[in-house]
Amino acid sequence: MSEPLFTFWVDATNNSLISGWNGLVRAKDPIFKQGDNVSVEIHWIKKTSFTEGITEEIPFPSGSVVRVAVGEIDASPKSGVWIIGFGTDFANIDISADGTTVNTIVNSMPSVIAAGGVTVIIVNGSTYRITFNTNGAKVNFSSNCGTVYPSATGFTSKSRTGDDFTREVQNIKLKCVPVAYSDAFTDTPSATIETSIIETRTTRLAFTDVPKGGYFTISDGTLTSGNISVFASSTDMYSALLAAGMANSLTIPITVNKVDMYAWDIYQGATSLKTFSINTGGVISFSSKTGTIDFNTEEVEELLDSNNSINTNIEIEVSNGTVKHTIYQGKATIINDMIDSSTFNPSSLSSPASQMDLNAIGVRVTNLESNELVTNISNAQNNDVLAFNSSNSKWVNKSTLTTFTSVDGGNF
Repeated sequence: MSEPLFTFWVDATNNSLISGWNGLVRAKDPIFKQGDNVSVEIHWIKKTSFTEGITEEIPFPSGSVVRVAVGEIDASPKSGVWIIGFGTDFANIDISADGTTVNTIVNSMPSVIAAGGVTVIIVNGSTYRITFNTNGAKVNFSSNCGTVYPSATGFTSKSRTGDDFTREVQNIKLKCVPVAYSDAFTDTPSATIETSIIETRTTRLAFTDVPKGGYFTISDGTLTSGNISVFASSTDMYSALLAAGMANSLTIPITVNKVDMYAWDIYQGATSLKTFSINTGGVISFSSKTGTIDFNTEEVEELLDSNNSINTNIEIEVSNGTVKHTIYQGKATIINDMIDSSTFNPSSLSSPASQMDLNAIGVRVTNLESNELVTNISNAQNNDVLAFNSSNSKWVNKSTLTTFTSVDGGNF
């Protein structure tokens, strides 16, 4: 069975991830790996009884959009320069600039001067509150966060709209973007069964996705079994084949082995092999959403910042028109990867000493009476074997008994 790398069972009862459809315990926080492009399947369910494991499925509204984001919540950039715009004018502002400096820069813009000027203060460390000095509705300030670190985007909002009697107040907030994100989730295809020949006499039946319930039938082209539960054991499936006349111990020897929760192997011992087809019309599928999330992003690299791993957050949102619902927000971990390049060329170790010029390396020769590091042997050749002559305390070439002299004056 082909399964998504991550399957999230979101329990709407308490905004948590649980272990499965009938799970009674919370699932572990997900662990993602930098560089991976992971497949994700999302189920939205409701536990009506944790003691009895009673579960109801919450269908995703027709036309709804599922969005998944991983990263820091409400984090602000730490360094770099962003650009503020008003009318036809733009100005550079360093992230480290204080409110007084920003106020001076903004009020030097011709379009701001023409609008009567503004007062700028920084609130909560990352929100620039801009109050116009004159009454009336104003055009919005804009922002561009092209060179800030970590990557961010700017949001402009109005906390007070100006009119003939009111000065307008706008806010620009610079906010780090999620390090991984996807809104390309689609309905998960209905669960079906694929057949494959894994050995000459063995046919594997495997669901393409986890079924919710129901049944299927097996046909050999002539005979068709009765209904077989999606949760059938090996004995259940064999009994169905036997009852349909598709198996018996004498003339049609068949063995069924359950190899996974939703996969079975059928072994045929007869000379004439049957070809099986499956009817999954009675299978009930889950109403889930499937998509992929890319963790091979510059933002992931920035967040890790050379650490082996980083603890962060994951959020799952369902939106239908103007209605948005965060169905889960919790912890997640991202692990730094090792294979982060298309190719690697590790340096090979040097050849064994017996295959190299001994003048080019240092060789340690050990016996009971000496432990010498030979740094240069003037007459040694490749594959020579050195031996220690105890009678004269010299190192010699064992094959020729030639005496060697080291560069530091000792006798070898």
